[in-house]
Amino acid sequence: MEINNTLQKILRGLGTIVLIVLAALPIYYNRTKTTSLEIKKISEVELTRPLNVARLTSSYLYDSIRVEHLWQTSFVIKNVGENTLYGEGFDNKNIRNNALGLEIKNCDTLLSVAVMDNTIGASLRGDSIQFVQWRPNEYIELLLLSDGQVAPEIIINDRDIQNATISYDTFSPKESLAPQRFVDRWPKGLSKVVWWVVLIFEILSLLVLVLAMVMQLMKASSKEEKKSNIYVFVWILIMILLPMIWMF
Repeated sequence: MEINNTLQKILRGLGTIVLIVLAALPIYYNRTKTTSLEIKKISEVELTRPLNVARLTSSYLYDSIRVEHLWQTSFVIKNVGENTLYGEGFDNKNIRNNALGLEIKNCDTLLSVAVMDNTIGASLRGDSIQFVQWRPNEYIELLLLSDGQVAPEIIINDRDIQNATISYDTFSPKESLAPQRFVDRWPKGLSKVVWWVVLIFEILSLLVLVLAMVMQLMKASSKEEKKSNIYVFVWILIMILLPMIWMF
């Protein structure tokens, strides 16, 4: 009878938590969404290297242009925010002009820029990316050929996009080896909220379980009853803690 009362209290407590979460969901969906682009360097290769051999000289031409250090560099620019970027054809554009300008750093001579792959139907117009809509998780891959002492970098002015942040990164082979979890496919804001909700739920459940276990052990009238209660609570404890393995 006491166990049933304790379980009822636990269920009422968990029900209260669920109601709080459900009440908070409209606040989450009506919040101000983030606008963010990530520029990630995928690879850089120097195609021309001076030969350190006595009395031997070499020179290179690219499309009749003499080059000293020919770099082939690829970048992926991805919408990692929660807002869609609107380009041509929309009145509520959140970018300047109708295209997104690119600035190439650490480059003596830019020889060519080409779109290798993209999911936004984009095209290049000079040094700008022209598109209609750029939705979250969509990307464009660019291949640059340039002459310079070091590999070039692509810069996008965050002031060209309304209330946006621009992040820069370099691809690591470890990223392709790491399996993508189901929760990783969700929007970052939603996955973060769910992570905290689950963590708080697990902690509260653990505290309620420990309190209930102590109460039952104090009320147990025999060693066998205490032993049986311990087995039950250890099993429930494992079931509560097991999901936390995938959280950290």
